[in-house]
This record gives sequence, structure tokens and C-alpha cells, in this order.
Amino acid sequence: MDEAWKISEDLQRQCPHYGVPYWLLVQNFYNRLKHSGKFSIDAAIGGALTGKSIDVAKTSLDDMAFNNYH
Repeated sequence: MDEAWKISEDLQRQCPHYGVPYWLLVQNFYNRLKHSGKFSIDAAIGGALTGKSIDVAKTSLDDMAFNNYH
């Protein structure tokens, strides 16, 4: 999951997303995860990612990717 999020972030920086709201990018990323990936994220942030604010969701995903990368 962490590697997928980093790849997603890198692609967003390389290619403009033409005004697509960030919450939609996060939602699309989350929806494409397998059940186990969703379960891991939801467990790590103490509830469903989809129920969190976009700021909390982005920060949580960034933190998980950073901590797993290092």
C-alpha cells in the first residue's frame, strides 16, 4: 500500500490532474486497493478512511508511506 501511495503521489506531481479535486484522487486510490489494503489503512487511522477529512486522509497516507519507506 505504501509503495502504491508513493507512486500515486509521484504521478500526480509529474502529470497535471486538470483540476480534479484532491479528495477524488484519494478516493480513487482507496477504491482501487484490495480489501486487505483498505483494512490495513482503516485500522491504522482508527476508522474508515472514507469517513475522515481529506486533510486527515492525506496526512495519514503520507505518514504511513514515509514510515514504511524508512
